[in-house]
Amino acid sequence: MLGGGGGNALLAAVYPKLGIDFAGVALAFGLTVLTMAYAVGHISGRHFNPAVTVGLFASGHVPAKDVIPYVVVQVIGAVGA
Repeated sequence: MLGGGGGNALLAAVYPKLGIDFAGVALAFGLTVLTMAYAVGHISGRHFNPAVTVGLFASGHVPAKDVIPYVVVQVIGAVGA
């Protein structure tokens, strides 16, 4: 996600006259996550964050047998990124 949101934040900090403000940086991060959800959502279930996985489990949307594998793979992905 660094390419979309991080790049936008860097440009906003280095070149303030571009007009990218907090809303622009937030929008870039949000659209990057949205793009990833559509691109690989069929693989990940559209949740990339262990907190989301645990929340979906608590609300009954993810079966208990899937929580640990999801969290492990999400953490590996975060470390790899």
